[in-house]
Amino acid sequence: MSFILLSSITFLSAFLLFQIELIMAKLLLPTYGGSYLVWGACVVFFQGILLAGYLFAHQWITKKSIAGYLKIHFFLILLPFLFFPGRMIQIPHGENSLPLVIDIFIKLFLSIGPVFFTLSTISLVTQSWLSASKLKQNHNPYALYAVSNLGSFAGLLSYPFLFELFLTNHQQLNIWRLIYVILAVLNLIAFKMIPVQKMESLQEDRVPLKTSLALQWLCLSAAGVVLFLSVTNIMTYEIAPVPLLWIIPLSIYLLSFVLNFKNKPFMPGWISKFIFLITSFGVVYYFTSKMLTIPAILSAIAFNGILFVLCMYAQGELIRNKPRQHNLTLFYVMISLGGFIGGILTSWVIPVISSNLVEFLVGLLLLALGSKRLWLIVIIIIAIAFSSPIEGMIKNHSSIAKKRNYYGIYDIFDNRDVRIMLHGTTLHGIEFSDPKRKWIPLGYYSPTSPLGEALTRNIFTINRIAGIGLGAGTIAMYSSPTCSIDFYELDPDVIDLAKKHFGYLTLAPGEVKLLVGDARISLEKQKGVFYDAVIVDAFGGDSIPTHLVNRDVTALYKQHLNEGGAIFFHIPNRYFDLKPILAHIAQDLGGYAAFKSTRNEGLTMQTVWGIITWDQQKFSRLVHEFGWQPLKADSYTSIHPWSDDYSTILPIIRWDQLTDTFKHLDVILK
Repeated sequence: MSFILLSSITFLSAFLLFQIELIMAKLLLPTYGGSYLVWGACVVFFQGILLAGYLFAHQWITKKSIAGYLKIHFFLILLPFLFFPGRMIQIPHGENSLPLVIDIFIKLFLSIGPVFFTLSTISLVTQSWLSASKLKQNHNPYALYAVSNLGSFAGLLSYPFLFELFLTNHQQLNIWRLIYVILAVLNLIAFKMIPVQKMESLQEDRVPLKTSLALQWLCLSAAGVVLFLSVTNIMTYEIAPVPLLWIIPLSIYLLSFVLNFKNKPFMPGWISKFIFLITSFGVVYYFTSKMLTIPAILSAIAFNGILFVLCMYAQGELIRNKPRQHNLTLFYVMISLGGFIGGILTSWVIPVISSNLVEFLVGLLLLALGSKRLWLIVIIIIAIAFSSPIEGMIKNHSSIAKKRNYYGIYDIFDNRDVRIMLHGTTLHGIEFSDPKRKWIPLGYYSPTSPLGEALTRNIFTINRIAGIGLGAGTIAMYSSPTCSIDFYELDPDVIDLAKKHFGYLTLAPGEVKLLVGDARISLEKQKGVFYDAVIVDAFGGDSIPTHLVNRDVTALYKQHLNEGGAIFFHIPNRYFDLKPILAHIAQDLGGYAAFKSTRNEGLTMQTVWGIITWDQQKFSRLVHEFGWQPLKADSYTSIHPWSDDYSTILPIIRWDQLTDTFKHLDVILK
């Protein structure tokens, strides 16, 4: 019963730790926008506080023993009631004078800093507690680390499929607060039920920790984090940028801890035996995937399969080289430090020093260093050094410009008579190479596209346009001496690429203004500015910035819309059907919604555009004269409207697109 109590405390603390990470990241989006730095800053903050919690517990348990530390532990358990969860979280909106990352750190520290710090210490405390107790399980406190990762695993998987699906953000926070109260009560019960022994007898067994062993722990723990983050990036940039699938690499990473740290570790012998071949295959497959001849979902399965085996090896080596009990807390400090370094390296460093996704190879290198396999280290170093030339040979085009930053990878190249801008694998702009035809808008924005049709057929009186998302600047060609365009672009590098390598902004017949920053935040600052059309085209790949397509932000667009104007949404998503969301937004705000899709034909590429307007007469013209199809919320009764307080992608997944991939596999196998 006492072991179950410690296991429950460990499980709940990890569950709450992971849930609050996801909830806080969503709460911050409307305040700071959809910048990758929002999530990147959150991840680094959480990893940093986790490391601080581990260090704090390690130092005090080492100094005072677990018996003395438990008094501090219960002070920490009660301390958060003075902040959150004792009080509800309030994220202040408005202009921020501090740099984004620093401001996020401050808001996170003041809101959930104390409770996150407390939760980060609990796993070390319960393991030390078990080790010093009279319970029969005290010989293997590492089993509780498996329980901790199982709690993280449960928190991760339950969030999109349960909490996010059925509850608003504020409801999630209230349930979280209730669970924390339960956790605090369980700690008080455990304090009464599970006394600890004096640990002085362990001093005689103490031996100095070898530096080589500590570095091995560091490399192996960093390797796991770099590998799961790199597979996430590969799925995002080059395979299938489906947010729901991003939880898979992290789940695999956590599962590898659960399997290796449980009472009877599960570690197939063939993994260690063939790790040289497995890692070498990982290098080969990394470059093979660049050829893009493998269906997206199948490639994602392959990368995650490789990730599982590599993470199993990394955690298996950690548990095989685990310390004696007196170095237990230091062991976890090194694991946390390795994770922190791996997160910084993958999220902040590599994206600004490399134009390729070399973090996967870096993860393999760290794994090789941790396993002390010299030839493997040499092979991977060579692969990293020649990754750019090798990828250049694999591609079927020569890049004019290639840029990687925190928002993804941009690739600009010429193909026959056109110039193309790719963001990952998604087309972000296309332009004729012939100077005499550069002025013609192409692709999703051609004159025969649904957007071009609506802007040029005298349906709406257009004197000023807001373009949310720049791309190559194609929409600038719809400006005129009497119609200006304001582009709201989050990424300043996109502006530089569009100016330098495309002619649309230079050839624009009307006034064009470029505003850098998240569109939502920038619009809130534009007091007294009104538009006849707002064009929302800020979806990077198939990922969905929910803060730019929900009821609250659409109400903001409407505030900046002249009477008789319209809001256009570019929604050609491979994996999600956004039409039901637009239907519910229109119904909630008293407007009318419709959509129109086109095929690849002439100057126009296959795409889908949605519209919301409050002018019934113009809406009727779109439907009856130009073939736009009305969207009615009554047709999507299972969908709940998105807002700043609620959003979930599960109900709008296009399962047919995912299953088609497996049908393709079945044909191949036959």
